[in-house]
Amino acid sequence: MKRQKNKNKQKGVALAIGMILLLTVSIIGITSMKSAMLEDRMAAGLKNRELSDAAALSMLSAAEHWIYAFFRTNNGTDLTEDSCQYCIESRSLESLAFRTEKSLTYGGFTHPQGVSINAAYGGVLAEEPKFIIELMKSSTNNYAVTVGESGGGDRPGEGGEAKLRFFRVVSKATDSSGHMYSAYESVFTAVLN
Repeated sequence: MKRQKNKNKQKGVALAIGMILLLTVSIIGITSMKSAMLEDRMAAGLKNRELSDAAALSMLSAAEHWIYAFFRTNNGTDLTEDSCQYCIESRSLESLAFRTEKSLTYGGFTHPQGVSINAAYGGVLAEEPKFIIELMKSSTNNYAVTVGESGGGDRPGEGGEAKLRFFRVVSKATDSSGHMYSAYESVFTAVLN
């Protein structure tokens, strides 16, 4: 009978060791799952950031193209704040808020040709990207700089006279969560003959 009691004690120790090993394997499995979920979220965040960057750059390009097309098709007609439907007064409170706030609900314009960039990106953005155009003002010469020399040429530097008009274009887009946003700006120069 004494031998039977020793066998029962050994079975109890084996059970305790088995439970400890099972607990250890479970902890390792849960940690691995959490790590995989974190990596998945990081990858999704990177993808959202790349999409918002691409959307903001697409909108910036569309706004620059709109300015280029205006001057190309209007034979040197100047683009002023009164004739520019997408212009916001430079350094105004509205332009400052558009450049600094994360929300797109405050100001800005959607695509000039009415194209949905969000639809082109599969509807993954929080809302449609927006842009503004600011005329860069100069108090000395009414927003424009004269280049070249007076004379008979048609181009600056060839004896003709032309004016340069400077525009700042700012575009913004948010990702699908609405938390991350991308903002880009450029300075666009147009020549007036």
